[in-house]
Amino acid sequence: MKYLSAVADKEYLTRVFDKNIIKLIQEKQNGTLNNHDNVSNNLKNLEILIAVSKGINFFDIRVVAPYKISREELVVKLISELMTESSLFQKKAYKYIYETLGLMGDSYVTEVIDLLEENEHKIMSASKHYRLAILMHLWERLSKS
Repeated sequence: MKYLSAVADKEYLTRVFDKNIIKLIQEKQNGTLNNHDNVSNNLKNLEILIAVSKGINFFDIRVVAPYKISREELVVKLISELMTESSLFQKKAYKYIYETLGLMGDSYVTEVIDLLEENEHKIMSASKHYRLAILMHLWERLSKS
């Protein structure tokens, strides 16, 4: 799965990305993300989403139905929802940020910084590793500017 984005067709990756991110956002909005019956599948879908994101062109401004926003904005929407969770999903949200920081532009970095500030009091100990890695990545990126 880790190397899927390097060998798969870009259109396929885009379809997988769209399907998984919409499903995860809908699960969160329906309150079924952490249901006992769904949690395992939702975690797998999130891992697939993280893996295929490496092959997505986030600079493409086309919108994704049904939300009518760009893929970058969908990622921000999903991670902002997941960061409020008191579960493994929060850790995965931080992992997703870390994995996608180098793939997106400055607007995403600004959104991530805002999300980190908003959620600093909600962080679980399991998420701290990725949060520190994100901060180091941001520091390196901003110091080059």
